Amino acid sequence: MGEHRQTLDPKLSAVLARLCERRGVLTKTQAAKLPYLVDVVAAHVLGHRMTSASHESWRYGVVAAEVWRFAKPGQSGPFLIEEQPYSEGRVLISLTGDPQAGLSAEEQEVVDFVADEFGGMDFDQLGKLTKAMNVEVASWGSNRAAKVDEDAYVRLMGRWDQVLARLERCDTEDESTWQELTGASIGELRKSLGV
Repeated sequence: MGEHRQTLDPKLSAVLARLCERRGVLTKTQAAKLPYLVDVVAAHVLGHRMTSASHESWRYGVVAAEVWRFAKPGQSGPFLIEEQPYSEGRVLISLTGDPQAGLSAEEQEVVDFVADEFGGMDFDQLGKLTKAMNVEVASWGSNRAAKVDEDAYVRLMGRWDQVLARLERCDTEDESTWQELTGASIGELRKSLGV
């Protein structure tokens, strides 16, 4: 049996293509995680998601499952997907042609913002960021749907990954240090952390 080639939804392909245009080459992890951030920002700014991707809670954070499955050498479309034995994720993705579907000027702005703000993060940083946006997930690796809502947006823009990292390094028993470390009120932190 021949290998089954996968295709991406045209809008998801257009988002991935724009990310590649803006960043050049993406790792497989960046290609699978950045569309999640695009959808979270788009839901806030535009009032709707840009893609129909299945954003799932995998072991190392949230991924667009379709992109992860697609990002294999030999796939067709406007992308060059190459195996790189000594790189993160061992797969690099770049743009070689035009995507089938385009993006509106507003959609391009959202993708460009995500590419500029978060596109330089490595797999570990993106994993921690997407996990911090979904603190309600009790079991990472469950493949449950990730949040694409206002809470996720607030956690993304508030850089809750950095907040949680600072909290891990401090005495969390002393609530008086919480506001100093995070800049958020104790009530806001309790709500976000589900405490």
